[in-house]
Amino acid sequence: MLIDFVVAAVTRVIAAGARVTGVTSLGDDVFVALWDRSQQIAVYNAVTLTLQRRLSVPGLGYSAGLTVSSDKNVMVVIQREHKLQQFTTHGTLLQTIQLQSDIEWLQGVIQLFSGQFVISLRGLTHHRVCLLDDKGAVVQSYGSTQGSERTKLYCPKGIAVDKHGNILVADNRLLVLDPSLTSVHEMSVSVDRRRKEPYSLWYDKSRGRLLISESYGKRVIIIDHLKDFTSLACVHLPA
Repeated sequence: MLIDFVVAAVTRVIAAGARVTGVTSLGDDVFVALWDRSQQIAVYNAVTLTLQRRLSVPGLGYSAGLTVSSDKNVMVVIQREHKLQQFTTHGTLLQTIQLQSDIEWLQGVIQLFSGQFVISLRGLTHHRVCLLDDKGAVVQSYGSTQGSERTKLYCPKGIAVDKHGNILVADNRLLVLDPSLTSVHEMSVSVDRRRKEPYSLWYDKSRGRLLISESYGKRVIIIDHLKDFTSLACVHLPA
């Protein structure tokens, strides 16, 4: 059993075959970015979990956060170039958003209905989750130097948001931040093997589905029947 906070939780796995660096979903599609040279995003059917197609994303590189934009397109993190790119669900480039150069080592991104972005980043001096305005300027942030204390983050990676605006963050733990990024609730994460901490996250509000990939893992874990993050207590990622 992967999770013990909801008895009725249904958990399944997508075996992607390579390290998963980003995951998101829209409608009946689950989008998975892999740590390889293909510069492609694999698209799986959300019901059958079978591979449907691949999208080519030049410059994707070896690290990419994925999210769904407020206008229902797929947004991709192009880490080394400090930018976000927006694609249709069939791979047509729609928009490039250039972020400030001091936003270093960008990891994950989500876009809120307000048009603002929440990003996670880990640099030489700061490990933070930041709220950005629609022009890319930092409005509010949580975290500072690297650490595992409640007021700090340790290599924050994936982020997700529930229907209440609470933000789920994956570092070597799972943390829930309130919408203002001022208070935090920490959850335990149990792993059976080393280097299987949560990496990328996506919460599908319409399905009540949380998608989790693992650090150095090759799977996407799917947890269904999750109403929001308030009841999240412990996640168990097996070998």
